[in-house]
Amino acid sequence: SMFMIVVTHVLGKGGLRSTVEGHVDIYFITTWIIQVLVYGAVNCYALISGYVGIQSRYKYSKLANIWLQVFFYTFTITSLFALSGFPITALNWRHAFFPIVSGEYWYMTAYFGLLIFMPMINAGINALTDRQLKHLVILMAVVFSILPAMMNNRVAEFSLSIGFEMTWLMILYIVGAYLHRLNLNQF
Repeated sequence: SMFMIVVTHVLGKGGLRSTVEGHVDIYFITTWIIQVLVYGAVNCYALISGYVGIQSRYKYSKLANIWLQVFFYTFTITSLFALSGFPITALNWRHAFFPIVSGEYWYMTAYFGLLIFMPMINAGINALTDRQLKHLVILMAVVFSILPAMMNNRVAEFSLSIGFEMTWLMILYIVGAYLHRLNLNQF
């Protein structure tokens, strides 16, 4: 998954996707085949979070720990850029001080939101029978993935933003928790 995320960033932030845009040739096809193959990388982390998180003891200190880690790196890097003479605006400093709520790093913002709701999600999952949880997972798959894909539309009201939202991480967290309940050895 980590390698897949690096590939995704090389394709996107590195500019490869935009370079091949509008030219349907072997480079375009190859770039998009690679993109499709690595697209689920972040989903793997959300599934793992649910698989492991359903049995973990929740600690509110984890919220503070993540917030401080993201703050430390963002503030340090912004400070280094400022000391190196790069122009740093007031908005840059605001984002450095409040990286989670400014959306500076979409995954950390979405994951932080998931962490806030995790005790409630875990309590709900643990209150469900295996059969009820199975039905919930099937219903979520149909409503949030299969039907919108079959109808070729995005449902803005679900706020899933093609997998870049807290809501999607919550859905995958629940699926991961369900996978934990299954006896995967039988498969």
